Amino acid sequence: MMKTSLIALSALAVTLAAPAEARRVTHKHFCNCGHSGGSKTCGSSSSTSTGGTTTSSGGTTTSSGGTTTTSGGTTTTSGGTTTTSGGTTTTSSGGSSTSSGGTAVPEPGVMGLMGLSLMALGVARRRQKRLAA
Repeated sequence: MMKTSLIALSALAVTLAAPAEARRVTHKHFCNCGHSGGSKTCGSSSSTSTGGTTTSSGGTTTSSGGTTTTSGGTTTTSGGTTTTSGGTTTTSSGGSSTSSGGTAVPEPGVMGLMGLSLMALGVARRRQKRLAA
């Protein structure tokens, strides 16, 4: 009986530990995700400046001074201040950079492993009580 329970428990743990993407047939690439298909979803605007202030809502912004604010796309600066709420930011030659990208999400398998460990602790405690009696 105990072996059957452990085999069933192991099979359940493997099922729960599978990645979330294993069940999806298609997926979507986002702007600047690192895949060539992601560049197609980027905005079409592009701007280059050598000083002053540049504000962009998408596409690529390259600046060599001043302040750059963008809400998407890629920003490359060689000085000044850069504030971005998504995409990729590269800052060199001084200045400061503030980025508020995505939120880290734990793997779905973590919940399966945590549940398996709690069940294993329960089985160990139950076995310990039986041996003590």
